[in-house]
Amino acid sequence: MKKYRNKLSSFLETALIIAFVFSIGTDRFPFVTNAIIILWLSSILVRVADNILYRAGYKKSEIRYATLNDGIGRYTQFGIGAFIILLSVGCYIWIPSTGLYSLGGIGIGILLIIMGLLELPHGVMKLKANKLSLSGIEEKVESSALQFVEIENDKIILIDFEDKVLQQESLNLSPSAANLIEQFLRTHINSESLVKNKVR
Repeated sequence: MKKYRNKLSSFLETALIIAFVFSIGTDRFPFVTNAIIILWLSSILVRVADNILYRAGYKKSEIRYATLNDGIGRYTQFGIGAFIILLSVGCYIWIPSTGLYSLGGIGIGILLIIMGLLELPHGVMKLKANKLSLSGIEEKVESSALQFVEIENDKIILIDFEDKVLQQESLNLSPSAANLIEQFLRTHINSESLVKNKVR
């Protein structure tokens, strides 16, 4: 389900870009442009606030760490932001009637670039209601039922007492990140013999 939500989010973002380009280019549907700008700004501000809260240490029940795909997400934000800025500047120069919308587009483009700079790693381990979850994996594990955790450079493996295995792959863990994950687990599941950290 989480994988489908991510795909839907990417589809909606692409649809917003197409609708924004069409509406700002034709100036036929100003209400559509207004709605897109408001939705987009709200989405960006929520994500920026989420990143800031995590960096400030307010999200103690989750930890972020690098994956192999982190660079793609960051450069995508830069690319989309730069494209929207160039398009909006072009519309401002050659289609004067789109003045305010073009300025809104420039603002969105700048915010997307800022969001790319503030982008957090895509790997997430989160503890909520005594259940441990990993980004990209639908299943969760009861923290009290966790038997063994293995941390490697490219993956994290969780095994519970019923031999249920959750494996998160395509990671890019440094020794410092692996140590933070190990400390997070020891703090939240209160066990000294549970975690095996193989990243050195």
